[in-house]
Amino acid sequence: MRTRNLFLLLLAGLLGLWFFASKKGKSAAEMAAARPNDPWVFRSVLDKKARMVTFALNDRLWAAYSTDSCSLYKVWSGGVDFTGAVYNMRHGPQPMSMGNAWFENQYGQPWSVTLGGKTESPRTDYKGHRYTADGHAELMYDLVLADGQRIRINERPEYVERDRQPGFERTFSVENAPAGAVVSLRSNVASIADPIGVVTDGTWKQGEIQATASEELRTMTLSGDLTLNNSKPTRFATMFVIKPMIVNPFDAERLAEAEGETGAAISSGERIMAKSDCRTCHNAQVQTVGPAYVNIAERYKNTPENVEMLAQKVMKGGSGTWGIAAMSAHPDLQPDDAKAMVNYVLSLDEGEDDGQGGGSSKSLADIPAEDWLRSETAVADREVASGLVAKLFQLNFTPKQLADINFGATPTLSAIVGKVEASGNDFGPFKDNFAATLTGYLFLDKDDNVLLQLGSDDGTRLWIDNQEIISHDGPHGMDPKDTEVALRAGYHALRIEYFQGGGGRGISLKWARSGSPTLVTIPENNFFHRQSDTPEGAAVMGAGSGTALPGDGAPLQDVHPAFDVAQARPDEFLCKVAGMDFLPDGRLLVSTWDAAGAVYALENVQSGDPKKIKM
Repeated sequence: MRTRNLFLLLLAGLLGLWFFASKKGKSAAEMAAARPNDPWVFRSVLDKKARMVTFALNDRLWAAYSTDSCSLYKVWSGGVDFTGAVYNMRHGPQPMSMGNAWFENQYGQPWSVTLGGKTESPRTDYKGHRYTADGHAELMYDLVLADGQRIRINERPEYVERDRQPGFERTFSVENAPAGAVVSLRSNVASIADPIGVVTDGTWKQGEIQATASEELRTMTLSGDLTLNNSKPTRFATMFVIKPMIVNPFDAERLAEAEGETGAAISSGERIMAKSDCRTCHNAQVQTVGPAYVNIAERYKNTPENVEMLAQKVMKGGSGTWGIAAMSAHPDLQPDDAKAMVNYVLSLDEGEDDGQGGGSSKSLADIPAEDWLRSETAVADREVASGLVAKLFQLNFTPKQLADINFGATPTLSAIVGKVEASGNDFGPFKDNFAATLTGYLFLDKDDNVLLQLGSDDGTRLWIDNQEIISHDGPHGMDPKDTEVALRAGYHALRIEYFQGGGGRGISLKWARSGSPTLVTIPENNFFHRQSDTPEGAAVMGAGSGTALPGDGAPLQDVHPAFDVAQARPDEFLCKVAGMDFLPDGRLLVSTWDAAGAVYALENVQSGDPKKIKM
């Protein structure tokens, strides 16, 4: 018996040496490339549990922790079904784990501290997570003792592999522990073939072992107590069998909510997109910051030319053709990967139009004569001037619909605008509770079937030749509405009514002409108004006019003289900024409103040199 125990201990030691030696040599780039999601660490609700932080460590292994108890929730294979208001605008559902679990933690409060002969269960205080320079990430939390003393625990979870055998490693480091303090963690593991699958350089006191069996595998679950090293990091790894053994009860619930949707094979493009930041601005079915994938698929025919054009746009980024928001560049994305992503998006078009939903979807000769809107023949070129007449009305109430507003009242401000594209400070002193009309003519040099897109935050209506073309009334976000209209060459009377209640503000009018499915802001040389309709004293707004009102398109010229402009981010840091603040030590904190919901700390921001700014 003694010989057998010595043999098992020797075997466990050899396995530990082999296991830890195999982990060395991986670069940060290699670690990052293996992550199955971007961001690969994120906060969210998960499986109906609030305040969870999830680590997408590998295609075969994800891990989630509770930030309330600073304890591991579970380790599983399969990923997360990202649903909910943040991800796809669905209110009610929340993210759920997909796939079976390697094991689920049974101990909601796993920590104990022994000091001076007394053992206590400390209170836990979550301190966030951070990325490390070697391509990992770690959790930070304090164990708060009854007398107020704090012991900092930094935990780094990671996927490991040995001869294709998957494993989960937790590396703990202890800071500020009082002299003589013993910090212990209670844990259980499952989906293992033998107790020697647990490898650690801490002190592991094994407890109860239970055998489990399925038609394919015989495995075991066990529990025990791990005592951490105070003077050096403690590694605690579990090597699993070939597949996770604990059935996920949320899979059935998730599939039921999908109304019997079958699990189709995931394309390479969809997998690549899961590892990118696409989810931050796009959703498969619903317009969010950017267009829904199905809308893109409906607009573009799946041709080599369109795939190449869209792939270049994914890699290079640029101003959006679907709204005011611009798309970030992805310079590190390989062309073949970008094309795979585009092919996946274009495959979502299930209609008969085969991705021809743009302004070029109809032959002009096939449009019946009664469907054409005829231009005003009474308008002569010598009678018109460039731009539209804009009248803005400051309101003393919060409007809920366009009918609430008296557009016949005396305007607060009148101006001439070159194009219909404005957001944020473009409205100058008008922030909330205001309305506007834009009137004049839309000019076409030839007959055309045009796709028009009116986007606004809040309500808008568009008339052409006294016909209501688009109605998007009521409070809402910066959502676009499309319609197709056949217009004869010449001048077409145009009128837009718009109101802004509270929150964000913006308006844009774009079109896609025949032969080009890409939506662009209607150029200034297509808008005119009668010279006789020019308001007395109206400001002329346009690029370089120096006036920040709708349609000027002018860049920022200067800032308040009390401030200096300096680079405050690394070149690769392209987050959606929600707020910023400086710490006393000079670091800049940046919170984000994207799906990660993260807070970043930037160092050396006052240097103004992007290469010196560390995130």
